[in-house]
Amino acid sequence: MGALVDACILMGTGGDELPPGDESAPASAARDRLLALLRDHCADLELGTTLDKLNAATTRRPEHLLRARLLLLGALHRHDEALDLLSISDSTSAPALAYAYCTEHAAGAAEAAAAAAHGVSPASHGAVSGAATSLYLKLLDRYVSPPNGGPPKLSAANDLLTHWPESVPAVEALRRLPPSRPVADFAPGLGALLVTASNRVHHAQIHAALLRAVSVQTRAELLEKRSKRIIVREDAQCIVCGRRIGTAAFVVVRAEKLAHIGCHNH
Repeated sequence: MGALVDACILMGTGGDELPPGDESAPASAARDRLLALLRDHCADLELGTTLDKLNAATTRRPEHLLRARLLLLGALHRHDEALDLLSISDSTSAPALAYAYCTEHAAGAAEAAAAAAHGVSPASHGAVSGAATSLYLKLLDRYVSPPNGGPPKLSAANDLLTHWPESVPAVEALRRLPPSRPVADFAPGLGALLVTASNRVHHAQIHAALLRAVSVQTRAELLEKRSKRIIVREDAQCIVCGRRIGTAAFVVVRAEKLAHIGCHNH
């Protein structure tokens, strides 16, 4: 299995014959094959060693094998490294990959952080780096201040704000934006974020109003039913057989007259 993975890594980067940025059908096919191998046989591989091989093979072509590297980093719970890689990538697909990565691993990262907070051995959860903070917030931090010292990735940041997840409070995203940057830089994302937040509040208000209406209606129906209750006196008689109703099952017939169920049905 290891030899097959090594071969796919070599073919996936185009070897040393293709200049950086060039693409070939065999290289693309090899990358797809590598992804399939990693997904299906992840448990059979030494993940750290395989990741080292991927990193070494992509020194000249950092965009190649990006998905494979992300798959391994996610399996190793090395989320900070994955977000660093995605945030400095110049690939046009990087923002979408980054959002998908956060969505896929957010729950697992939070669970691992909670386990660590309760004293559970990290060995059972992998080496979790900074999982206590939302991966979406970490990604936004890196777009605003890229780890390679480059200029802010405003387009990616605005796209992330536009699709901000409901599970993370919008106010947390606002706190991450540097006051030194003009608000106009984030206008597209902030506009969408505030509209989404406003819609959620509006929908919550409508839902609360519906619940109140249902409650009022239920109380009204209960009062109506109580107003129609029948009090059976000790001497109440069945209008069919003439015997006392007592504690027997009965029905109300003809202007609140009572009858035994058995008498009424016959």
